[in-house]
This record gives sequence, C-alpha cells and structure tokens, in this order.
Amino acid sequence: MRRAIPVLILILMTAYGPLSMLNELEEIQTKFSGETEGTHDVPTWRIGDKWVYETQFDVSALIQQANVSASLNTLTGDTTMEVVDIRFETIQGTQTLVYEIDIEGEFSSGNNGATLQGQTGRLDIDYDGTDILRASDLSMWDSEFTLDVSFALFNIGLFTTTLAELTFATVYEPPREKYDFPLRTGDQWVASYNSGTNVSGTSDYFDPNEFNTPYVEDNTSYQATSDGTPTENNETIQYGGCTDSHKVNNWNSSGTPGGFEWYCNEVRNYAWQRIDNPAGFVIDWKLKSYTPTDSSGVVAASNPGIRNVAIDITPEFVAILPNATEEIVSYMTVNGVGEVGQNLQLRYESEGTIVSLTTDGDGKIMHDLFVGNNKDSSNASDDWSSNGVVVFEPVNKYVGATSIVMDLSVVGIDLVANSDSMIVTRTRGNDSV
Repeated sequence: MRRAIPVLILILMTAYGPLSMLNELEEIQTKFSGETEGTHDVPTWRIGDKWVYETQFDVSALIQQANVSASLNTLTGDTTMEVVDIRFETIQGTQTLVYEIDIEGEFSSGNNGATLQGQTGRLDIDYDGTDILRASDLSMWDSEFTLDVSFALFNIGLFTTTLAELTFATVYEPPREKYDFPLRTGDQWVASYNSGTNVSGTSDYFDPNEFNTPYVEDNTSYQATSDGTPTENNETIQYGGCTDSHKVNNWNSSGTPGGFEWYCNEVRNYAWQRIDNPAGFVIDWKLKSYTPTDSSGVVAASNPGIRNVAIDITPEFVAILPNATEEIVSYMTVNGVGEVGQNLQLRYESEGTIVSLTTDGDGKIMHDLFVGNNKDSSNASDDWSSNGVVVFEPVNKYVGATSIVMDLSVVGIDLVANSDSMIVTRTRGNDSV
C-alpha cells in the first residue's frame, strides 16, 4: 500500500499543477516502473463571475504502467471557479491589474472504487486553490492550491485515513500566455517564461519536498487547431452554448502533446480543458454552467445574457507598427446608455502607461496611445506582438480590455490612405483595414 499511494498522489498533484510537473511525473513514473466573426479578443471578468465544470480523472493506464497493487475508478466531481477580487500586483516591477480566482472541488472514486494493496474503499480528494491572472490577456502569474487526499476503508467514515495534505505554490515570470489574443483558428505561438514550484505539507508515505521544482526557463507551444462546438470522440459539454469556440492544443518544451482547451468567447473562459499525459492519465474539465454577475437574461446552463454595465474599447487600427501612435476610443454604458462624468483609468502596462480620463456626454473617452516596442512573451505566427490595453473603473472594479496588435508588415500607406489618393485594404483573417 505504501508504494501504491505515492503513484495516486502524483496523479492528483499534476492535475492542477504547473505544466513543468507533467515532465516530472513522467520521470517519477518510470522509476516506479475588437472582434469580427471567427476572431475573439481578450474577455473581461467581474467579481462574482462563476463557472462550474464536470471533472473526471481517468488514471487506469498510469496505474497499470506503475506495476503496483492498486486500482482506481475514474474520479468524478465538480470544480467551481469564481472571481473573488480585481486588484493590483507588482509583476516584474510593473503595477499590474489582476484577477483573483478561487477554485474549489470535491472528487471521489465512489464506494468500492479504490483498491490499495488488496484493501477496498473510497478515495476522496478536496481541492482548494487560488489563481492570479493578468487582466490584460488572462495570462497566468501565480497559482497556489491545497490537496487533501483521504481513503475510507470499506467506505466507512470512521475508518478514513488521510493519505496526504499538500500545498503547491507556483509562479510564472513573465506570466504564461495560454491564449495569444486576438484568437483565431490557425494561430500558433510559443509562451516563454521562468517557473518554479514549492511543495509543502504532510504525508506518511513520502516527503512532499521531493516534488519541489527549481525556478528555471521553460516554454509551451500552442496552436488554435479548429473551431465550432467543443467535441471530442462524439462527446461534448453539458453547457448548451459555445458553438463558436476555438480548440487550442499545447505541447511542452520537448514537443510532447499535453492536451487542449476549447476556448469559448461566449462564457469568457474555456469550455473544455483536457490534460492528456503520455505517462498514462487523462483529466477533463467540461463546462456545466456559467453564472456571470451584473448581467440580464442569464440562463446558467446555456446563455450568459448581457452585462448591465459595459466598457467597450476600439483601437484605431487592426494592426500597427511598433513605436507608432493610435487613437483608443472607449465607451462606458449602463443598460446601453452612456455613463457621463465617470472617472476611468486607461492602462497600457507593457509600456507603464496609466492615464486618468473622464467620460464625456456620450459616455466616451479618447486617448492617443503610443504603443511602444515592448514585445509580449509569446512569439506568434501572425504578429510581432499583441499587448493588452485596459480601461478600468476603480470604484466598482469594472474592466474593459482589448489587444494592440503590432505587425512589422504594416506599411505607412496602410494607415494614411484615403479616398482622395488611393484605397488600400489590408486583411488579417476576416479583419480588414
């Protein structure tokens, strides 16, 4: 039993752990043996937004490969994500607007669903975590979570043994961009970052400190490979919408496939995430419901409704050269009516730009933004850089966001052509300027 339990714990650690731990698992396991159609820009979240995911852990292949006397049914349960705060953090010396996300889940093998060294019972896992994401592009900066793993012999609560209580703390610098907005099918990018994980806690079966990972340079490759309704092997999600989603596959630094996410713009998040590890386990999070706050007409299982308060941002150009200036126009509306005299911040954090502006009689602000030449940390196939710009209402913590796309193939005539001289059309996917 003492040899079987570490294998099971490793599965659970990597389920929510950093991507670097997937490689670690393979090694340890061996030892045991502005939007247009089809293009989606960065979404914005509000405090109180909530997503619920059907969650499944299928680890049968890993247990077989590990050659231990154990069996485990697919672990099932629900994972709930909720935005609990919008605040500032200093990331690599820059004041940065971030979302704080609480993540909770309870998962079980079911009665008689786990056998360890001939002893049968129920394996239960409680998960409690917090993620910190950058508001301008949803990139991951910090993740911390705790796992409480227990085994109820003969399914009897009085015979429950705690196998491990573990806490993981991971940081990504720069934040890891799993989406390179604006997102469209065919896009490819490589997110580069430094990352490390500290593991603490208690277990009678192994030393949690053995699973610390050093702070090292790493990268993950991504490609938006298809679009439509999230579907895999004739299976789909319970949520009734998301027909215009993008499937984003990922590969680790050695080129090994790591799974996918179906990003759904309708719910401002992924509709289906899968970790598919060659060590022998598959983990799925499939959307059941989305409950956005401050919205009308919401049907949690199929319709996000409409935000009552909206901050929309429109850059002057679809794409622009580095070190150029473009006009940014933003409207703040309440139930479709412009909000007059509202104090807002325009934040372009890649250049450290923060401007205080007040909405006019139409609920509008305008600013000529110098885009600079700071590249993002995701080398992409379709642009030189895409940097997020945010408009923030600090009292109620409302966020609007869009992407500034810099493209070295843009030439001056693209930006100044007019009907008195010539008309030039530049095309980016379905976007034209």
